[in-house]
Amino acid sequence: MKLSELTDAEKVPMLLELLEEAGEKLDRAWPAGGRRYLSAVREMRGDPEDPE
Repeated sequence: MKLSELTDAEKVPMLLELLEEAGEKLDRAWPAGGRRYLSAVREMRGDPEDPE
């Protein structure tokens, strides 16, 4: 599947998921910065602050 073949409506959720995965990795490597990054990504997705 090519990214160029997807509509924006299909791209956005996929890209937000990739951002969240990157944020989780960042949180493990750098907890203070990773938490801020994850919080921003979750806010963009409309997810609650703390999913646990």
